[in-house]
Amino acid sequence: MKKYYYIISLLGVIAFSSCEKVLMEKELSDDATNNFEVLSNIISEKYSYLSLKNINWDSIVSANRPKISNGMNAIDEFEVYDEMLYTLKDGHVNLNSGFAMSRNWDWYLGSPSNFDWNIIERNYLEEDYFISGGLKHRTLDEDKYGYVYYGSFSSSISYIEFVKALFVNKEVDGIIIDVRNNGGGYLSYATDFANAFADEERLGYKEFYKTGANKDDFSSPVNHMISPEGEKWDKPIVILTNRKCFSSTSFFVTMMKELPNVTVLGDDTGGGAGLPVDYTLPNGWYLRFSTTRATNNLGEDFELGVKVDEYLDLDATDVQNGKDTLIERAKEIIDGV
Repeated sequence: MKKYYYIISLLGVIAFSSCEKVLMEKELSDDATNNFEVLSNIISEKYSYLSLKNINWDSIVSANRPKISNGMNAIDEFEVYDEMLYTLKDGHVNLNSGFAMSRNWDWYLGSPSNFDWNIIERNYLEEDYFISGGLKHRTLDEDKYGYVYYGSFSSSISYIEFVKALFVNKEVDGIIIDVRNNGGGYLSYATDFANAFADEERLGYKEFYKTGANKDDFSSPVNHMISPEGEKWDKPIVILTNRKCFSSTSFFVTMMKELPNVTVLGDDTGGGAGLPVDYTLPNGWYLRFSTTRATNNLGEDFELGVKVDEYLDLDATDVQNGKDTLIERAKEIIDGV
């Protein structure tokens, strides 16, 4: 199965037999060997996870160099790079040519989704829930529990103090923060969200920057702290995760796990602890790749995922009955069961 998609209208290709030829001529690379060497060297010198993932990039480069020649078809050239980059096993690594984008999404496609928005919207949030910026929230079971769904760290969390105040006024026993299927966004939002629940200043995560061409050339750790903001919250918090939690969401879960009143429930996050940068290849294609590493307070790198405190999948019978197994278990954890 191809690991990229073509941004080409199949109908257009069929309707106009000359379109494919025009596209191919337009996208021919002037110097594929140069493109190949630049991409190979960039990953070798600047990609941050060759050691952690035990990837022999030199061997991959050597195996693929014979496939490249000047004047080769652009799609054939793209396929070589796609196969090479796929071996990095990194959701932050992409190559965008305009007609296709390479990516590796195996970090979540091979795991249960453990998420059904229809059940949440119809049977938990229902029709009268609040939408406060990017936060969807309400109380459950006659105000016993607070529930917040946050689907993207690209959406505003500016109303988090409003949400907390509502839950305080309702005297809920605890909060369920649901970040399943949150693929990330702004890291600053992840930090602000964690700050809203921090009990004291704590080390949230450590970050390491690539500093040299050797695969283990990194800076000394840069400590990123979380600090209390707004009204204090000391009641139980249960965070719901699945493998589609990625990038800034993994950072958020890592920071929240430092708090003594937090339990993470569901499946490990998808990871994504390396912050990506963009680089333009000589032929104009855009390469995106990770250039940093990050660890938790114990020095554990979470590029491959943040471990949950309790594993739990959606139960098929619960789904048929309109229940979310993880939300129901979160209630029990808040109750001390």
